[in-house]
Amino acid sequence: RPAITWAQVDREPLEKIKALLRTDYPIRNRSPRPKSPQPSHLLIVWSPRLWASAQRWGIPPRKSKCVEFPAVPSQYLADFLRGVVEGDGCIKKSFYERRKGYTNPRVEVVGGSQAFMSGLRDVVEREWGARGHLVHATLHGSKYWRTEWWGIEALRFLANLYVNAPPSRYWSVKRQQALEVLNTPFKDDARELIRRAILDAFTRSMLLTHESRLVFC
Repeated sequence: RPAITWAQVDREPLEKIKALLRTDYPIRNRSPRPKSPQPSHLLIVWSPRLWASAQRWGIPPRKSKCVEFPAVPSQYLADFLRGVVEGDGCIKKSFYERRKGYTNPRVEVVGGSQAFMSGLRDVVEREWGARGHLVHATLHGSKYWRTEWWGIEALRFLANLYVNAPPSRYWSVKRQQALEVLNTPFKDDARELIRRAILDAFTRSMLLTHESRLVFC
């Protein structure tokens, strides 16, 4: 039977997926593996209808290495990208850049498909003005791609990602990390002025409707 599997270290995203799908399939524990040293959780949903729907949206079997970045309508872009960041990304409040001599916030997303990762970089820059970088790397013997946003670009990305998102559509841990990044001052005046402008726009936009989202360029 066709099935779709979600795997996460943290259980909360899988609980939200399960609630949205209204499924009775259980969330199972998965033991650490050589390429995934942390224990994790699995949600496996056996559904021909869901499988067929995924295919129509361009999600093929064994998608990790070959999936293309889909054409996402603008009104759903933030919801889609939150799923990408919360599933395969991390948010770092302070990451030291040795060559520049100061700390920088960073957002990164990892994946096996170059086409998807480059598409992610391009759509975030085109729609939200946040410029990212694509990196090819190796972890535990496996090659992968990583898209990164640093400093002000990370702030622009996060502000657009989480503004006006209802609680049912985000992972509380990642949203809290995003808010910490947005509220952490820069030491240099030039970047601090930009951060304050982004944070001010973010705060004002929280009073608007979801459809009236600002773009923090």
